[in-house]
Amino acid sequence: MKTVSIVGTFVNAIDEQALLDIMDTRLMLEFWVIERLPTVGREQREEPLARMTSILAQTSERIRTSAFDSNLHANANLAFHLEFIGLGGNEKNKTIYQALMDYRFLAAKNALISKEMVESAQQQHHAIVDAVREGEREPLRQAIETHLNDSKTRLLDNIKRSGGMI
Repeated sequence: MKTVSIVGTFVNAIDEQALLDIMDTRLMLEFWVIERLPTVGREQREEPLARMTSILAQTSERIRTSAFDSNLHANANLAFHLEFIGLGGNEKNKTIYQALMDYRFLAAKNALISKEMVESAQQQHHAIVDAVREGEREPLRQAIETHLNDSKTRLLDNIKRSGGMI
């Protein structure tokens, strides 16, 4: 997204390479949190874990009881990942991560986020929460990698079906 004084705010299109770059950076930031996890005590993990669990519960409830709204689900996904990034204790990383995720509005607007994607992400998010709770880095690394690679693959497939750009 780009804002030009007096002119307005413009959304930049996302092509395949931009999405690959975004996903690589997300992976790097989330892996950084995994490396920091041993320095985060169990007590310090409890509040973020409770918020992550609450986000998952609210999303599950919304899937069951409401018409599908890709914007709401995209925002819940961002909230979940920002809680995870926050475990690393670096506010700048949260700012960077949030800026990277601006593509979620384009993805939601262009119907690239489906109910099936959200349900799959929910299962993967539960695996991430379980791994954080256990404090084991390798299962967490695998859960993050699986989740982000799955998301990348699905979004790339959808971008290709949409003419190579959103």
